[in-house]
Amino acid sequence: FPVTILLINKTFWESLNEETKMFLVCHEMSHIILQHGKRFAEYIGTKDMERMNRAADVVINGMLCDSFDFVRENLDESLKNEGCWLNTVFQKVKVEKNESTEYYFNKLKEEDEQTRKIDSQESNL
Repeated sequence: FPVTILLINKTFWESLNEETKMFLVCHEMSHIILQHGKRFAEYIGTKDMERMNRAADVVINGMLCDSFDFVRENLDESLKNEGCWLNTVFQKVKVEKNESTEYYFNKLKEEDEQTRKIDSQESNL
């Protein structure tokens, strides 16, 4: 029977408000419940791993706020403003709310491709 261990930096943990602590535990447990490790094993060690993790975080953060009554504005500043939310992750492509991790992963790839095209066009000027 597999065992999951959640390691938490004590200094970081003690700096958080109670709602943020509850949010983070629920967030990490959601990765396990949604079997992200198993579903995304093929991406481990690839450049797509970071993209897949951001996509999964968007799904989980939205789910926790929409379905479990967490309030983004009550979270610590760094998570509230810099965490993986639809409006912080997606700047160049239009995305729908409440979609799957795979959907957001593909949108992140699309956004990265658009960025590369823009960068390439600007370097050719």
